Amino acid sequence: MALGVALRVAQQGLGVAFLSGEMDEERLMERALAIEGRVTVDDLRAAKLSDQTRAGVGGAAVRLRGLPLAMLPLAAEDFDTMADRLDPLRQLSLVVVDYLQLVPPPRGLTRVTQDEDTALVLRHLKALALERQVALLLVAQLPRFQAGRENPRPTLEDYGVLGALKQHADVVLSIFREEMYRPGAAWKERRS
Repeated sequence: MALGVALRVAQQGLGVAFLSGEMDEERLMERALAIEGRVTVDDLRAAKLSDQTRAGVGGAAVRLRGLPLAMLPLAAEDFDTMADRLDPLRQLSLVVVDYLQLVPPPRGLTRVTQDEDTALVLRHLKALALERQVALLLVAQLPRFQAGRENPRPTLEDYGVLGALKQHADVVLSIFREEMYRPGAAWKERRS
């Protein structure tokens, strides 16, 4: 989803930096081609494309070529080293970070707890966004999420991080797929 948002913003001619801790630039571009070409990543990798889908992927490659989208590694020795990667990029409007728990802590941080480290990283990310006057889209895992609870919909408490998310985020969106926790429930509700 975050890559899809980054693509849509870049297609508006606005500069985007996508910092990924999970995939390199080649994998991200592969996913971008799949999104834009409207094919699955598996079909793209296996070259299981019809003439029509192959043409769609070719058109997607042409559209992606000139986008103001920089894909950068998130891994770094510390937060400042990671943030310095944004310096050469001009006229950024959006920075996407995939994902919060992989952002390196600030230099000189004495490790206390994971929650305290992550809360400090959140404060630094908010300061970075304000300093550079960019929107920040931050992907995060839910370390406190318990799938077996009565209501499996994500809450702010599922993010942990000592309430820092509530303090620093302007908007928090959580994805919930009903069919994962209650198979068939969404279909039954629509039929009623």
